[in-house]
Amino acid sequence: MKILVIGSGARERALAHALSKDHEVVVTATTTPKEALRQAEAGKFDLTVVGPEAPLEAGIADLFAERGLKL
Repeated sequence: MKILVIGSGARERALAHALSKDHEVVVTATTTPKEALRQAEAGKFDLTVVGPEAPLEAGIADLFAERGLKL
């Protein structure tokens, strides 16, 4: 499974480390929903994991749901 992890803090690094044992993982520091969507679609990720609260508050879940992407 190919997973995109959004965020650049310790929480996101820990998530990426744990997930990378069994999956291909890419970490991105972007926190804007539109940029995260662009990266998720361009990279053909199976799943996106959001670490920081800011993208969630900015509506990333709705944006991904509209496109049928797993979050």
